[in-house]
Amino acid sequence: MKQEAKRLRYLSFTDKGYALALKLAHHLGGEASRCGGISRCIGVSPCGEVSPSVACGASPLVKGETSRCGGKFCGKISRFETVSHCGGVSHGGSVSPLLDCDAPSVSQDGSSCNGEIPHCSKISRFEGEPCYDKISLKQWTAENFRDVDVLVYVGACGIAVRAIAPHLNSKTSDPAVVVVDEGGQFAISLVSGHLGGGNDFARAVAEACGAIPVITTATDVNGVFAVDEWAKRQNCHISNPGKIKVISSALLGGGRIGIKCFAEICGNAPQGVRQVQDKEDYQVLVDFHTGKDGERLKLVPRIAVLGVGCRRGTNEKQLEGRFQSLLAETDLAEEAFCQVATIDLKKNEPGLTVFCQNHGLPLVTYSSETLAKAAGAFSASAFVKDVTGVDNVCERSAALASGGTLYCRKRSGNGITMAVALAPYAPDWRWKDE
Repeated sequence: MKQEAKRLRYLSFTDKGYALALKLAHHLGGEASRCGGISRCIGVSPCGEVSPSVACGASPLVKGETSRCGGKFCGKISRFETVSHCGGVSHGGSVSPLLDCDAPSVSQDGSSCNGEIPHCSKISRFEGEPCYDKISLKQWTAENFRDVDVLVYVGACGIAVRAIAPHLNSKTSDPAVVVVDEGGQFAISLVSGHLGGGNDFARAVAEACGAIPVITTATDVNGVFAVDEWAKRQNCHISNPGKIKVISSALLGGGRIGIKCFAEICGNAPQGVRQVQDKEDYQVLVDFHTGKDGERLKLVPRIAVLGVGCRRGTNEKQLEGRFQSLLAETDLAEEAFCQVATIDLKKNEPGLTVFCQNHGLPLVTYSSETLAKAAGAFSASAFVKDVTGVDNVCERSAALASGGTLYCRKRSGNGITMAVALAPYAPDWRWKDE
């Protein structure tokens, strides 16, 4: 199964591990690297010749797959540039020490040493040097830790622990880290098992290579409701993650917790958990407004869409000022916003682009024709219609993008209009794959 939604990186510590990393990258997506260097001799160029470099557009071959010349990839990668399509390499009849396959020996000029026809029509130029772009374990980890969703180390668990230790920050921001031994026997969820999806990805790795998934989080081991995993599946931001352990400890100790939510939670509640009514005591609050709630865990559903209209040349500071004013006026939590919407005339507006980037929010745009068809009652402006072709931008775009209803109508100031719509929210009790 491909993990298309996540950015994945694999790093192996040995040549044997690199073959496994390539296999995982093929099945689950992502990019594989070899500690001490990234092998460039991993594919066949579009012209059918052996590729001496990934930079030429070569694509990896996977064990069992056939190259354009009919050769088979043996699962091993050569250090040298003289690579045939089957993975066999040689120079003057000597086979690369990294290979363990039945590829024929091929001489430097392209003819086979034993009179047989080589698997590929040409052999790349032999220079006798490793075909590696040097990279260290420390460097690779530093470059990928903040920008990747899942890191998979193929090798010893202790090496991975020492590599990631300087970069660990918080369970809400750290990527998932999974370690699989080079023999493909165990897939260990090491970091961010719940919020980062490490447990689920460890299971996916195990399925891909026939390993045993090793999951050590207490709630999973004991089959107890994991509130952080539930929050992630219900599309909620966790405002005070330090309270997660309070909830988990209570459940692991046989206690009960109440969850207060503005919407009905569908399905059968897990053991020890229930949805409470307004006047009952609760330990978890699901709400999209600002404000802390004492010792309770606060979860903010990401359901708010910000509709924006603005003059040409409006900068990000002006947009930020208007947005902060709107938050203060509506008591909405900033973490509740999941998207920004506007008319397509503004899709390349620099200030709006930077504003969205600063908040990590995607921008969706609509044509004036589409906005005009939005269902509902909206504020109307003859001036806006003359300029854009539709009588309202912020309210209509917010309503369309959310698929729900307006929560806050147009607020104006400094040539900027903003409105908020809330997407339908139907939480359920799912917190793990059945």
